[in-house]
Amino acid sequence: FAQYAQNTAEYGMINTKKQRCDRGKGMQLVVKPVGFGDCCILREGPASLIVDCGSRSNPRFSARHAASTGRYAYSAICREMEGEGVVDVMITHFHSDHLNGFLHIPPAKWRQIQRVYLPWSLRDQRQYLADAVASLLLAAPAGSWGFQLARDAVELLTLLAKVSGQILFKKQGDRIWFAGAALEVLWPHVQMVEQLS
Repeated sequence: FAQYAQNTAEYGMINTKKQRCDRGKGMQLVVKPVGFGDCCILREGPASLIVDCGSRSNPRFSARHAASTGRYAYSAICREMEGEGVVDVMITHFHSDHLNGFLHIPPAKWRQIQRVYLPWSLRDQRQYLADAVASLLLAAPAGSWGFQLARDAVELLTLLAKVSGQILFKKQGDRIWFAGAALEVLWPHVQMVEQLS
């Protein structure tokens, strides 16, 4: 898993530093097939950390297929969401192919989520994000990638209000604890994000 995480560091994946994991089969990394998109699940016993859940099958599909690609991505995580175990969610960045599956989580299941990890850049740059989303919703042609991205981001942020657990913002160097393992956040590098603004 650590090698996989290092190879995808630019997208906010995580590096594990195992401290304790002596139960059952140990931690498992499951990379879900979602077409053009991302969805990984770390599992240990009844606990799951879902890292991204989105799909955009391929360029020949237009935005009118976005709902079906999101449902397809959600099908990759429905087992975790239908179970009784602890569920944490990490969204590495706000692109539809990383988040549109989360839009299909049934409303009652959002209360099952204990922690949602979001990139620090969202918190630090909320004014820029709001301006960018508003601009895309107003100016991007309906059905375009930009319009869909803005719409998905707004819908996801609305759904996050239903989470009964914590919403935590993470940046490079922070740690996330999961099943006795310290997961090191590799992105976003906050100084870099601040320089972009």
